[in-house]
Amino acid sequence: MASPVSTLTPDIATLALLEWPVLFEELLAFCLTPYGMAAWEDQPFLENADAVTTHQAETDALKTILMRFNDPQLPQVELLDIRPALPRLEKGGVLSLEELKHILNVLRVGASLSGYFQKHLEKAQSEDLKKLLSQLPDSQACIALLETYLDSDGELKETASALYTELRQKFRSQKKSMQLSLQNMLNHPDNASVFQDMTVTEREGRYVLPVRIEQKSKVPGTIHGVSSSGSPVFVEPHAVSELNNGLQETLRKLEKETQRILGEVSQLLSSDVDMLRQFTKTLGQLDRRYAAAKLAVWLKANPVTVIADSQMLHLRNARHPLLVMQNKLENPVVGNDITLGNNSVRTMIITGPNTGGKTVLLKTVGLLSVMLWAGLLLPVAEASSMALFNPVLADIGDQQSITQNLSTFSAHLEKLRRFLDEKNNLSAGLILIDEIASGTDPSEGSALARAVIDTLHAKGGLTLVTTHLGELKLEAHEHVGYTNASMAFNPDTLSPTYQLIMGVPGTSNAITIAQKLGLSVSVIEKARRYLTTPERDTAALIEELEHTKRKLTEELTEAQRLREEAEIAYQEWDTQRTRLANEKRRMLQTFKAGLKSRIHELEDELKMLRKAVQHDSDITVQPSRLKAMGKSADALFDEVGSDIETLPTLAINTITVGDYLYSRQLDTTAEVVALGDQEVTLQAGLMRVTVPVSDLQKPATKPDKQKQRSFQKTRKTSAVTAAKEAAPVQRECDVRGQRVDEALTGVEKFIDDALLANVEVVAVIHGHGTGALKLAIREALKQNPAVQKFYPSELDQGGDGRTVIEL
Repeated sequence: MASPVSTLTPDIATLALLEWPVLFEELLAFCLTPYGMAAWEDQPFLENADAVTTHQAETDALKTILMRFNDPQLPQVELLDIRPALPRLEKGGVLSLEELKHILNVLRVGASLSGYFQKHLEKAQSEDLKKLLSQLPDSQACIALLETYLDSDGELKETASALYTELRQKFRSQKKSMQLSLQNMLNHPDNASVFQDMTVTEREGRYVLPVRIEQKSKVPGTIHGVSSSGSPVFVEPHAVSELNNGLQETLRKLEKETQRILGEVSQLLSSDVDMLRQFTKTLGQLDRRYAAAKLAVWLKANPVTVIADSQMLHLRNARHPLLVMQNKLENPVVGNDITLGNNSVRTMIITGPNTGGKTVLLKTVGLLSVMLWAGLLLPVAEASSMALFNPVLADIGDQQSITQNLSTFSAHLEKLRRFLDEKNNLSAGLILIDEIASGTDPSEGSALARAVIDTLHAKGGLTLVTTHLGELKLEAHEHVGYTNASMAFNPDTLSPTYQLIMGVPGTSNAITIAQKLGLSVSVIEKARRYLTTPERDTAALIEELEHTKRKLTEELTEAQRLREEAEIAYQEWDTQRTRLANEKRRMLQTFKAGLKSRIHELEDELKMLRKAVQHDSDITVQPSRLKAMGKSADALFDEVGSDIETLPTLAINTITVGDYLYSRQLDTTAEVVALGDQEVTLQAGLMRVTVPVSDLQKPATKPDKQKQRSFQKTRKTSAVTAAKEAAPVQRECDVRGQRVDEALTGVEKFIDDALLANVEVVAVIHGHGTGALKLAIREALKQNPAVQKFYPSELDQGGDGRTVIEL
């Protein structure tokens, strides 16, 4: 079992090689608030597997909401960080109007964002998200307080205090008088050549007029400045000095009252400092997950299962995040299935052509492993899983350094030296090495690469290495715990496919690529001849293996397609079979009902014959013959009844009013409106029918209302036909002398039979008596949705002792 994993220890150089900073900037751009950005910057990587799993679950829930309902419509306001103002507020300081405005803006945005996700929380079905949202304090009282003093633009309301209202009105009046006086001066005909332009302006807080410099003597007053060109000069005429002084005095009083109001608001708000701290903290965490969800929508990303007890990865259709973002509107990025770490196979040697995608594959695995530590959803297919690797180390690309006098090979060795340092615990690590031991003699490079890979493998963790060294392919084939993989190359188009093939080494295809790039045929042929026999044989074998793998992949894809089609066909067949079985059952039940009615008629005739035999000696029907006829009828009824399929039925205690159940007898799904001892009353359209619980079963889905009406119409037609064939329908029901409950049951069944037979007018004979039976029946008729209206009969047909019912 792997050792416990703490939070990711970032290797800055590795993060840069994997382009994590680029992705991180894209992530921050999705944040709505400074608190979300701060939450990411303060802790980009989470503590452990539980935190990662929870973060992914919350992000996935927000992603579901965003995909179904689009972005929330938040107030369009400027959001600044209010946290620096909170210590001052806590110590009794007075906040500025600007600071109060930003507090109100933050509370409004936070409440709107929380309300948006709360509204759609049921669709997300996430207890983790529900718990996070519950941590956002209720800010409505604080918002109400601030809105008492601030308007929608964050300015102080004129009604903030009685004195403030008075001063604002006085200021407007004084300003109007001032501007009117100055405007009269501008408009006076004697002053046409005195002023530079016809505009009242303001200098040093006082209202002035633009006087031509050569005309300043014509406007006695105080000069408050000169334009940069020297003309005009800005003069405050003596005639309006008193008005200006009054205006300035009112402004000073306004400023004083404003500060008093701000102090009052700050004092009232000081008790909410802890709430504001918790609000910004939770808003930051919510915004953090919102940004992650927005990124997930963009990447079409999914959560992955975090493997906590072993170092392995199983990624399905893994794509490089930055390539996905760049190619959003272009060709889709090729995804790859990558599995490593199962069955003690922890080292993968990846070979294949130049520009075939080997480096991109390493960066994809590395960047996804870093993203997982951040709790982000990954651009992979569902059912993917990955361990939390720590450390993640990468040696990718040309690390040549002129300033440090390092060649590419030397820089490469410096990286490997750090990786192999005895202080490094790699048991839970992920090591990514691109073109191991390249840039030197192939023989020595192969020996060095084998030694490095063997040492890394012994340290534990997972290692992915790309190479063109042929000996490493053989090493991967023979070494326990190693596996080969290659990037596919299409020999028909002479181009890479960027598709990873697990278990098969690849060729560099250098000669083939050179041919594609236009190198002369003679040079290509010489190159092929210079290949040693083993190299030619190996290349041919690998090419054959790649061809076989491609063919098997194509066949597997075709088999999966056929399987899906077969499953669809089976579902259609199963639906048809169920429909036919239900139809057969319905027909048998209809036949059984008609047969039962006929048997009852025969029984009545037999009873009459028996009585006739007893009273009329001329009738010579033998008793044994009568008995045999009865037994034959019973046998026929039992035989038909045994042919009707029995389906699983429901217990009465599992049914509640409002359920939708399927009735075999009615061959439709209807709503339960009443429960009896072992009977259930169903409402199907306008028809209310009582059936035994043994007749019911759960439907596959709740019926569509329109379909139910259409289906009910069809059912009604077939039921009417069956009823007409089975037995004549009575148009009158006599319940005189019966108890109320017995009579009500009989009347309800009588109405149901009339509906099935498409009879529109019937009657119930209940007599006069005490009137209790009549009253109960008519009250029940009011509640029956099948009854259009009812009324007493004509006097010659029974009067008030008989009720006519129109259905």
